[in-house]
Formats: sequence, structure tokens, C-alpha cells
Amino acid sequence: MRFSAHWFTLGFCLSYAAILVFELGVITYYPITGHWHIGAPLDNEGPVMHWYGLVILALIVGGVVAVVLKEQWLPRLLRQHNVFIVWVLMLATGWLLRGFWLGA
Repeated sequence: MRFSAHWFTLGFCLSYAAILVFELGVITYYPITGHWHIGAPLDNEGPVMHWYGLVILALIVGGVVAVVLKEQWLPRLLRQHNVFIVWVLMLATGWLLRGFWLGA
């Protein structure tokens, strides 16, 4: 079993952006009560943090993609410009979070 860093990077970044858009985090954390919850957020626990669930699910997706897909299947253009793709996805994620950053 081989692990492809290129596929992991692409799988993680793409899945993180998709998970963020569709709010698919698997775990939520409630900092006031210190309570962790698996599944949909609870209504009566106070403010909630979704970030842990986003990262865990993106790590799982990225890891599966990195193990299942072969390095040769990645087009040469993507292998050479992997960092550029990551930066584009980071900017897209920042744009998705613009309401948070701008206080809206």
C-alpha cells in the first residue's frame, strides 16, 4: 500500500472546501460546556465549533484518496503545479468564510 502526498493534498483541500460549503462536519465541540457531539449540532448547548469535524472528515477523505489512487493517475500538470492548486483552494475557502472575517 502506497501513500501519495500529491493525492492527499488534493483530496484534503477539495474535500475541506466541499465539507465547508455543505456543512458536513462529523464532530461538533461546545466550548462553554466542554461537550463533544457526533452528528448534527445540538440546539441547547450554546455556541458550537465545527472546525474539528471539518478537519477530521477532510483528513479521512484525503487519506483514502491518497491510498486508493495511484501516483501515475495524477496528470503531470497537477503534479507540477500542486502548490498552485492548494493556494487557489485556500483562497476559495477564505472567500467562503468572508462573512466570518468581515464580521457580517
